[in-house]
Amino acid sequence: MTPPPETPGTPPSTRRPFAGHEKLLTGGVIFGIIVIGASILALPAPGDGRQLPIPVVNVAGLPPVPRVADAALPANEPTTPPSVAAGPPPPNAAVTTPVTPATRPVPKSMQPAGAVPKPSKPTTQTEQKAPTVAKKRDVQATTKTASKTPGSTVTTSGAETRSASETRPIRVVSQCEEHFTSQEWPAAFDACSSEAASGTRTAQRRLAVLYLDGHGTKRNERAAVRLFTDAANAGDTESMAQLANALERGRGTAKDEVGAVRWYQKAGDSGSAAAQYALGQAYERGRLGLKKDKPQAIAWYQKAAEHGFGDAAKKVRELSK
Repeated sequence: MTPPPETPGTPPSTRRPFAGHEKLLTGGVIFGIIVIGASILALPAPGDGRQLPIPVVNVAGLPPVPRVADAALPANEPTTPPSVAAGPPPPNAAVTTPVTPATRPVPKSMQPAGAVPKPSKPTTQTEQKAPTVAKKRDVQATTKTASKTPGSTVTTSGAETRSASETRPIRVVSQCEEHFTSQEWPAAFDACSSEAASGTRTAQRRLAVLYLDGHGTKRNERAAVRLFTDAANAGDTESMAQLANALERGRGTAKDEVGAVRWYQKAGDSGSAAAQYALGQAYERGRLGLKKDKPQAIAWYQKAAEHGFGDAAKKVRELSK
């Protein structure tokens, strides 16, 4: 389009070229802002799950693109992903676990006025809670066993519950000891004879007493002295005292005062109260080839009194005057 010719003396035309295009562009920008604002207002709330159709704007008179109508979804109804609706996931599918964000403390500058901050428990990197383990005692069932010989038996209980840290002696009572204590002489003689043959010192001493007194069998003092000697040589304290008494009196053997004093001394040093009392008498009266010795007599009587033997304490008081 050709502009009209200018008349001389007339100021140049103030008409701006492309003024119509600027108006059209401004109108398009305003219309776009309106469309974007309407789209933002029409967005669903977070977590609603609804999907709204995107509006199609006819620009420059172009025909709209055909779309499939979106089905209206009810409010608060979650949308099921196609993978879930299709069925269970494959065995090797990865399972995602939702992660809850950690709650951060509110800074003091953002707390409302008058708010009282909650005390926080100080923690350290090395703080770990060890699992509580109940203290259990090491309990085990112990079956008491003993080497059995013909005619012997164990009269202790079969099982005993005790801790591994505890050590209690196991007392094994033989048939010889049981029958001898209950004065069942025939049964005691049979049991003690069997156990003495195996070298048991206690059984040898019990059997010697049965021979010496004639309980459960005929009296046999020689057999008694022989058994006392075997047990005494094996270290049995009471057999030492019995052998010393037999040597002092000459029962089942020749009388031997020197041998009697020697065995009394061994038995007394080993703790036999009977031997200690016999030595006290020997030193008090000057017997068994010993001279009278009042201090020695008091000393041996005192040892016997500590064991509560007879009238040893009375002897100590009498000799101490």
